Amino acid sequence: MLLVWLYAAIRPRFGPGPATAAKAGVAAWFVGSLLVTLFSGRRKMMPQNLTIITTLASLVSGRWLR
Repeated sequence: MLLVWLYAAIRPRFGPGPATAAKAGVAAWFVGSLLVTLFSGRRKMMPQNLTIITTLASLVSGRWLR
């Protein structure tokens, strides 16, 4: 449901089509992976330096979306 809402929210800016759907999918993946990484670090499931590295990697990988 979040993905459908996100697609509807960005459709006026990027136009309809599969490219817009792909951008919405990547954005949802980025947010989801960032939340999982932060949750894992907070619960001490991963070492702190690994949490920092994966969080920065998620930020860099989602940077091209803008």
